[in-house]
Amino acid sequence: MSDSPCSSLLVRVGSSDNANFAPIVSALSNVVNKDATHSITGFKLKDFMTVNMGKFYRYQGSLTTPTCDESVTWTVFAEPLSMSESQLATFRTLYEDTTTTKQMVNNYRPPLALNGRSVHLYTSNAPRLPLGISLAIFPLAALFIIV
Repeated sequence: MSDSPCSSLLVRVGSSDNANFAPIVSALSNVVNKDATHSITGFKLKDFMTVNMGKFYRYQGSLTTPTCDESVTWTVFAEPLSMSESQLATFRTLYEDTTTTKQMVNNYRPPLALNGRSVHLYTSNAPRLPLGISLAIFPLAALFIIV
């Protein structure tokens, strides 16, 4: 299986709402359960490209969901985004199944040993990569990890 690129923008809780998350947060009540769908208007992935795109880590890793195949080249941007506690609370209203029995919280895999892999830090003096270049290099499978 060939490697698939995957990019990760980390998210930390900050003191104020992040307007870029507003279209997602306002739509979450429409997709509370697994397999629910809802179209989001006003959402632009480029709005999340406000962090320093010139500093990131890259490593060969695995999928984060079963079967956890080791087939991913991860790019993790060093500078996190932020969202407010109330925005995070809205994400915590989601459920991981088709009923309302198990909330989708603490659904992360613990860090694993490197097992001989290297993690590379890439830096650039540029404040951010031009969006066209960053999307060409990293066909984004956006993953937001709350830290």
